[in-house]
Formats: sequence, C-alpha cells, structure tokens
Amino acid sequence: MTIKQAAKKLEKFLEDVDDIMPLTLLSDGNVAYKNYVIEKNKDATWSLSRIQNQSKIFIEVFNLKSSTLLAAKQHRHDQIMDLHRICDLDQRYWSNHIDSVHFKERYKHTKDEVKRDIFLWRYEQTRDRADYYKKEITQAFNQAFR
Repeated sequence: MTIKQAAKKLEKFLEDVDDIMPLTLLSDGNVAYKNYVIEKNKDATWSLSRIQNQSKIFIEVFNLKSSTLLAAKQHRHDQIMDLHRICDLDQRYWSNHIDSVHFKERYKHTKDEVKRDIFLWRYEQTRDRADYYKKEITQAFNQAFR
C-alpha cells in the first residue's frame, strides 16, 4: 500500500467517523453530541445534560466518558431501559475499580500473611469484575455507534 492509498483510506475512515458519531469538541473542553452536553466535573466524573429551549436539563452523572456518550444516545432515542442498564454498568464498574485499588494498596502494606492472601484474593476478584464491566460498556458502545 502506498502512502497516497493509505491517506485516502484514512480520509474515508474519518468521514465515516463523523457520520457514525457526530461529536463536537467545545471551546471549554466539553463534548457535544446532538443537543446533549457532556461536561467533566471537578471530581473527574462526567455530567450529561440536554439543551432544550435555551436551558440546560441535567440528566445523570457517570464515571466513564464512554458511558456518558452511550447514555446520551440512549436518552436521545428514548431507550430508558438501556439508559438504566448503562448507568448500572457504569456504577458497578466504578465501585469494583475503586475496591481493586483499595485492596491492592492494602495488600502491598500488610505484613500479616493471612490478611495479605485475603487482600490479594479480593484485589483479583474486584479487578476481574471491573474488567468485565468495562468490556460490557465497550461492547455496548461499539454496538450503539456502528
């Protein structure tokens, strides 16, 4: 493949991305999808709001940006059950991720062998669950935007 062919292929891909996922990067660093605004909060979460009749209507707070984008698409198409599913997956992912970070630190700093084994087991369990929920969110995102 020559450089010109690769450039044409990349241009076609970028055109397809705009059709599939029409996102707009705003000047303040937020992202807009159709009439929804995704804002990063001070606590590293993402807020989803809808712009309607010159006012901003708050919808939900998410921990992952991809979950927020997916929720915006679900809300736009009035798929409330899918929206609640995404909220639930996002919350489950985040709680298991935080727990895995906590148990990893406890494992590193504990001298007692029995407690170390328990913390290691809990760390592995919560890490695996967090990975599972993140894969579920990724899969749902890919299905929604393809």
